[in-house]
Amino acid sequence: MKNEYYDSSRPLARLEKGDKAIIRFTPFPFAKEKDKQKYKDIPMGRYEAICIEPLVLECEEYPVLGGRFNYWRGDKWGCSEGIYADEVGR
Repeated sequence: MKNEYYDSSRPLARLEKGDKAIIRFTPFPFAKEKDKQKYKDIPMGRYEAICIEPLVLECEEYPVLGGRFNYWRGDKWGCSEGIYADEVGR
């Protein structure tokens, strides 16, 4: 992990390849129908992930949660569901 000050508006900025992260999933009632179908079998909760490259996470328990995340706020790229990532310990 990079030795920088943690900034909650950029929760993945310090992660480097191989670092652990947490993906939080909360279903949103206003999510797009395609996203509701894609994530319907995943229970609300926190899941462990590994950083495989900057802003890209891999989740072993639910692979569909992994992917590219946004630099600002740490939400999943192109997704309308409540999928947010953060470094471990936050």
